[in-house]
Amino acid sequence: ASSWVVDDPGRGVRVKQLLAALLSNPHYKAVSVLIVAEKPSVATDLARVLAKVPGVGKFEKHKDHFESETTMITSAVGHLVG
Repeated sequence: ASSWVVDDPGRGVRVKQLLAALLSNPHYKAVSVLIVAEKPSVATDLARVLAKVPGVGKFEKHKDHFESETTMITSAVGHLVG
């Protein structure tokens, strides 16, 4: 399994809180692939290109991410270290 570390210790805690809130949301649906792009413009480009891939389907744009039936694309703010 892979793991990642956010260079701001406080941000790591906020990510855990965000995931907990997401999982407790009754409108949450599971996706099989999560893509974290380096910035919002790359996430937009990925959604546009991947929508043409069979099995991925059209992406719906949300405030801070894109979502299809099988894939969610979001973007990072700050530096991620893997």
